[in-house]
Amino acid sequence: MTAPAKIPIPSELPLLAVPETILFPYERLMLSLESESDIRLVDAALSNDRFVALFPAADTLDALPIRGTAARIEQMRRLEDGTVRIAVAGIARIDRSELVRAEPYPIAAVTQAPSREGHELRIEALRRSCLDSFGELLRGSPEEEILEIAKRVATAGHLADLITARLRLPFEQRKTLIETEDVEPRLEELGRLLDREKKIAELQKRINEKVETSLDEKKKESFLRQQIETIRRELGEEDERETQIREMERRLTETILPAPVRQACREEIVRLSRVPVQSGEFTIGRTHLDWVLDLPWTQSSEDTIDLEKARAILDRNHCGLGKIKERVLEFLAVRKLKKDSPPPLLCFVGPPGVGKTSLGLSIAEALERRVAHLSLGGITDESEIRGHRRTYSGALPGRILQEIRRVGVRNPLFMIDEIDKIGSDFRGDPSAPLLEVLDPEENRRFADHYLNLPFDLSNVFFITTANSMDSIPAGLLDRLEIIEFPGYTTEEKVRIAERHLLPKQIRRNGLSAGTLVVRRRAIRRVIEEYAIEAGLRELERSLAAICRKRAMMLLEGDKRRITVDEKDLPHFLGTPHHYPELKGRRPEIGVATALAWTPSGGQILFVEATLMPGRQTLQITGHLGEVMRESAEAALSFVRSFLDRSGAPRELLENHDIHIHVPAGAIAKDGPSAGVAVATALYSIISGYPVRHDIAMTGEITLRGHVLPVGGVKQKILGAYRAGIRRIVLPERNLPELEEIPAEVRSLLEILPAARVEEIFALACPPRRRRA
Repeated sequence: MTAPAKIPIPSELPLLAVPETILFPYERLMLSLESESDIRLVDAALSNDRFVALFPAADTLDALPIRGTAARIEQMRRLEDGTVRIAVAGIARIDRSELVRAEPYPIAAVTQAPSREGHELRIEALRRSCLDSFGELLRGSPEEEILEIAKRVATAGHLADLITARLRLPFEQRKTLIETEDVEPRLEELGRLLDREKKIAELQKRINEKVETSLDEKKKESFLRQQIETIRRELGEEDERETQIREMERRLTETILPAPVRQACREEIVRLSRVPVQSGEFTIGRTHLDWVLDLPWTQSSEDTIDLEKARAILDRNHCGLGKIKERVLEFLAVRKLKKDSPPPLLCFVGPPGVGKTSLGLSIAEALERRVAHLSLGGITDESEIRGHRRTYSGALPGRILQEIRRVGVRNPLFMIDEIDKIGSDFRGDPSAPLLEVLDPEENRRFADHYLNLPFDLSNVFFITTANSMDSIPAGLLDRLEIIEFPGYTTEEKVRIAERHLLPKQIRRNGLSAGTLVVRRRAIRRVIEEYAIEAGLRELERSLAAICRKRAMMLLEGDKRRITVDEKDLPHFLGTPHHYPELKGRRPEIGVATALAWTPSGGQILFVEATLMPGRQTLQITGHLGEVMRESAEAALSFVRSFLDRSGAPRELLENHDIHIHVPAGAIAKDGPSAGVAVATALYSIISGYPVRHDIAMTGEITLRGHVLPVGGVKQKILGAYRAGIRRIVLPERNLPELEEIPAEVRSLLEILPAARVEEIFALACPPRRRRA
């Protein structure tokens, strides 16, 4: 071990304040840090010389003690919850002076603390006494080799620090020792503490000897109990083990099980009959047997299939979603004709709050099946799906079989939510066992690690939900039938609010139907200014806020029937949260409106471009992904080629830099579908023709000027409709997808098909005004 005093200490160090913690030279310590300031401090230290100044925390930086320790970060590890764990080694005692800076993390000026040795002979006597006591304390322990290191320490002050670091001292005693500059009183205090530790060690040794004697007594007791059991059997008396074995045999006889499972249970009971009931092995075996016998190996519910009733349930609980309802009714029809047909593996994909989980519950109601539920959000352990092997302490089956046991039938409707948010780490990849769970060819013999017996999941109706297909593992995605939920139109939201959300919130807030009326135009304004989203959750929260305000008015004595109109919304909900994105906009050079798809639904983006004198440099900003950047470069290449053929001045193309920016820079954006919007913005700034602000566009661009089809058309069109756009440029090959757009929305839109980019230039940038 190198003496810490020989390592040069910088004159300025990052200041790390840790509650109730004092680090001595020669000492190593593990620390957990949570605050952003501390984590930034650690990152900065690791990028430099790894030195930090460690002080006990106080209420303010100025209130920190003068004396602390210079430490070096040896290891750092980031945990999943965002915290950071570091291993630090004490180097030298230091004193702090002024604070150099406080943000983004504190840095203090430091000097190495003085250490006054005192009378030479007395110091040597105290040094030898402490070494002898320290050796007695370490004798026979794994740390005995530290004594040899202590003997080679150069100075008495460093020896005092090394020994103090090995003792388990309270915070106040450690604080006193590190603040003491004179070595002599430090060694005197250390000698007293070592004598106390020796007495504690002797007392602990006597206690351990008594515990060993007690263990011998327990062995004797166990032997006597075995003798008692033998005597009871000779006398024909019943013991506890026989009682439990008889109970297990009774349950095995009464439970209907497949033959292999029954045989495995019988063998387990025979094995337990030879195991002492007091042993942990008996408890583990009994718990495992209880789980096996509790599972519904043969119990199932009978499907009640009535298409008219099912249609009525779906229409009652859900507005719109015609294609999705039709797919569900198709499955029910096939199931009615062929009862042993395998259930489909559906995956409902759509923004939050569009009714994915609630539609699954409605399907269960139509089938009269019980519902099991599992959310995969944040699950990173394979054992959550497949279970732990029963040899581990506290082992349990996976969540799949836990839910099957809870519902009590082997053919429930199983909702698996957030399948796109599944993760993986050193404990395994949960998507791997899910492949077996969701594969109809494999789940007939699903092998849970805890059960170690095959369980048939082929009759389970699995429905998964996700916000995006992009993060679903490819193997899982291949097994799923994707049904997309594009979100609701404004009219559909109004109907849902009137039929379902508002009556539910009136009941939930203790109101009667006659005390509150919300007009339809007020609901529409709530949707447009307070709850712009693809789903319904923000709308429901806004209606709940209106009901709460009415409940408070009622208790204050206002018994009138309240009618909420548009003008009353600021009183109930405050100022609007959203404003129309097109409000105040006009045709502008270099600004095009693009359509985008996000996990929260479709939306519009503004693509901005500008020219600056320069050397043909292209700058792209706005937190864009690689695909979107490449699409912008392709758009620029095509526009330059097109304008060159059109006779545009070469000086304009060659002597300028171009900057492309997509606002909302905090949000990551990617994909090729904004290519036509980038090309249109570039064409506008080079040609001088402004872009129409009331046209939104989507499509991938090629270097030859072709407009390629894109995905998410329905979501994008609905997002544009919500934003107030009524003219939309769409790739010609995407036109068949317009059939999926609700008729009430389609009738209000002007869809402009385009096969080439030049057609979009003519539509979006009519040559009516030109830049001077």
